[in-house]
Amino acid sequence: MADPSKSDANPARTTQDELERLRRRAGAVPADPDTRLLFARKLLDCRQVDEAILEIRAVIAMFPNHLEARKLLESAHALQG
Repeated sequence: MADPSKSDANPARTTQDELERLRRRAGAVPADPDTRLLFARKLLDCRQVDEAILEIRAVIAMFPNHLEARKLLESAHALQG
């Protein structure tokens, strides 16, 4: 039998939990561009554009020719307006 407390899962809480999980993961391996860009994408999904831009810029600072990071930065700036 299904647990009734799980059926009413709060999507906002789930998103926040995932964001925090990615934040910890990115902090644990700050030199991993894939992890940091995954975190940045989640930040953008959550409309936390300024923090996402900081993450993306950190990747570009480490890897100046990282095309994916540069494209994501362009998209993030477009979301700013």
